[in-house]
Amino acid sequence: MTDRDQLHHLANRARRGVLLPEEGALLADAITALEQQLTDQASSDDVARRAAQAIAGMGADIRAIRAERDRYRNAWKSARHRAAPTPGTVTITQARHQHLVAGQCTDRHDTHRLHHTEPVTGCPYPGCHPDA
Repeated sequence: MTDRDQLHHLANRARRGVLLPEEGALLADAITALEQQLTDQASSDDVARRAAQAIAGMGADIRAIRAERDRYRNAWKSARHRAAPTPGTVTITQARHQHLVAGQCTDRHDTHRLHHTEPVTGCPYPGCHPDA
């Protein structure tokens, strides 16, 4: 006889009022075991529910972090694009521009244009400075 069959047999005898004391003890043990299973199931359901909530929260956090990452990535790309010099020229700071001296760009006119786009006093190329 399986546990299920035995439980039905004991329950049937209890309904009819012919349950023996040993059978009553068996029935009480079976009921206690079933109650424990229900408690365990409720506990595991609660754990599963909390885990599902935590996972859903982590998913939302990950989506927020990815959105912020994308926002910073797009801002960085946009700033790099705006700061990029025109192809074929090199921009330099004003302080560097002030320190250029004659002869620094005498090898090629292209190099001259790369060194500075604005006139520099003392540059040997004609047309670089209005006084030349």
